[in-house]
Amino acid sequence: MEVEELKKKVDKIEYTDIKGLQDDVADIKSDLKVNSLLTQQSIDSAKELSQTLQSVKTTMVQISSNMEKMAENSVDLSNDVKDVKNDMNSFKSEVNEKIEEINDKSTIDWQLWIKQNWFGFVLGLGALGYAISQIVK
Repeated sequence: MEVEELKKKVDKIEYTDIKGLQDDVADIKSDLKVNSLLTQQSIDSAKELSQTLQSVKTTMVQISSNMEKMAENSVDLSNDVKDVKNDMNSFKSEVNEKIEEINDKSTIDWQLWIKQNWFGFVLGLGALGYAISQIVK
């Protein structure tokens, strides 16, 4: 009977104690597979994130370069506008001077003419006065 008891004890150890340990080992293996899968997914996501960040960095460098070019073009455009404005002001001044000159030529300054030709004017008035007095008589 001892042998049978030993056999029962061995069976009990095999099926009861070892079975619990085998179940624990199976759970650990299952958890390890899940953890391994999650770790691999995290690594893959980190690689994609790194690539995305590198792409964003490249894009930001290009945007910065384009912004610098736009700033230079803006300064050039501003200078061109100032030059055009100065040219227009100069042209406007020239046109105003020519208009004034034409207006001056179209009007007679009687006082200036009399001042410059006073002798002929007085002589003409005298002759006109003489002629009128002869006609009136």
